[in-house]
Amino acid sequence: MSDRSTEIPPDARAAADRGELIEAIKITRQVSSLGLKEAKEAVDAYLPGATPTSIRGEVQIPLQAVSALHQGSLIDAIKRTREATGLGLKDSKEAVEQYLAKHANTNEQYRAAARLNRGNSRLFVTGGLIVVAAAIVWWLSRT
Repeated sequence: MSDRSTEIPPDARAAADRGELIEAIKITRQVSSLGLKEAKEAVDAYLPGATPTSIRGEVQIPLQAVSALHQGSLIDAIKRTREATGLGLKDSKEAVEQYLAKHANTNEQYRAAARLNRGNSRLFVTGGLIVVAAAIVWWLSRT
């Protein structure tokens, strides 16, 4: 049997093990903020007989990878997919890209979070430059 512990949250695993699939899906949605379809797919992937690398002929990325996409981190999603599936870098990247292509809501949320992350990075760099410039001006005014 594969290590399914990374697929869904512990409480959702316990519910799925008891046969309470709807509860497992609800818990997965609450913890990960996934959509209904994605949470169901994650729970389905956890169920006995499912493998973490293939569901209906496609590579299934782990829940942590989907969560990373929701936070705007493509690189982290690829890394999590590699760790969970044992796929190489190229195959993991393709799996994540295929997932984004098939899940419009996640793709939209990923793009929005990525834009926000880029904006925050620019703000941080701009703020840092302002602080450095102010320090230089202060230093020059003292000499």
